[in-house]
Amino acid sequence: MADYESKKVALVTGAGRGIGRTAALALARAGFSLCLVSRSRDELLETRRLAGLAPEDSLIILLDLAQPDAPDVLMTAAIDHFGRIDVLVNAAGFSPPSRSLVELDPEHQDRIVAVNLRTPIALARMSVAMMLPRGGGSIINVVRGGAKDLRDGGSVHLAARSGVIAFTRSSSEELRGRGIKVCAIIAGGKTQARVSEDTSVIAEMIVRMALAPADESPIEIELVDSDGD
Repeated sequence: MADYESKKVALVTGAGRGIGRTAALALARAGFSLCLVSRSRDELLETRRLAGLAPEDSLIILLDLAQPDAPDVLMTAAIDHFGRIDVLVNAAGFSPPSRSLVELDPEHQDRIVAVNLRTPIALARMSVAMMLPRGGGSIINVVRGGAKDLRDGGSVHLAARSGVIAFTRSSSEELRGRGIKVCAIIAGGKTQARVSEDTSVIAEMIVRMALAPADESPIEIELVDSDGD
């Protein structure tokens, strides 16, 4: 394991494309080493190339975050390599084609809950356990769709999103004054479509949250449609 005592490390899920990739690149420019997580090796290799980081500073982990042991496998690999995690960005998400509740495939139901809720909470819990002895850190949850946004027609997906927002609020309050920030960036409706095309909007917010003092970082940032839709 290299000496990472003086260089901070960011773990980014969903780092192979979209918001996760753009966030990883922004964090690399800000001086972070990266732990890159996705199911596609080719996509993660491209993220590493674009970040301009050597392999020892950009660990690639191929993992299906829906698997029950995924959080343990991921955190073990990250700590074995870097010895620390300073920023966790939960950017991975799963959203199957819109279905009514009775039409939703049980496998899709379980994957929605696992990827969008269970795994982010587990990764946050394990990250906080490592951050507390070091005196601080950042947990940043990317939430696609507001807690009250029903336009995708997915009640299970809405439940998972709402759960992440509730978890962010409660854990942020629990950790207040202990140097750890827990934040959520929420984008829904037309705003979500726009940031899907220009992911730099969210990436910039993620870096700001990661670098802000613990007592100055907002708990939530919700991107609101300017036309009121």
